[in-house]
Amino acid sequence: MSMITLAATLCASTALATDGTSLQVAISDEHGPYVEAGNGLPVYMFDTRIGAGDGQTPLDSCNARCLGEWPLVTVDGDLVVDDEMDSQLAATVMWEGEEVAIYNSNALFYFYRDTAEGEPIGHGIRSFGGRWYLIAPDGTAISTD
Repeated sequence: MSMITLAATLCASTALATDGTSLQVAISDEHGPYVEAGNGLPVYMFDTRIGAGDGQTPLDSCNARCLGEWPLVTVDGDLVVDDEMDSQLAATVMWEGEEVAIYNSNALFYFYRDTAEGEPIGHGIRSFGGRWYLIAPDGTAISTD
């Protein structure tokens, strides 16, 4: 591989890693395989239909304060998933002028306290009218104890 090709590949990888337009599988010691964005941050689904959930759609339930703690995974360009995931489950939806990533019909969110280097810490939290879950590569919520 030439230096120019290598540099172009690294630049393309960096772009994917910072714009949230790729999804891949990561492994957690505690939770097993889960979906993360190309920037190395775990992504979550928001279940508002269980227990004391408010019953609204996740995008409607997550108000401005919620979005401050659980930012949406927005997409700039194509949404790309790795080979360990089902590309048929990946899509985008327009919401309030933003293209939002969805997987298995679930809008995807980050948790503001997660870092790319650490274990996911938002899994199982109850807040804002529902419960937050990491997503398994098959698109289902990872169960919590």
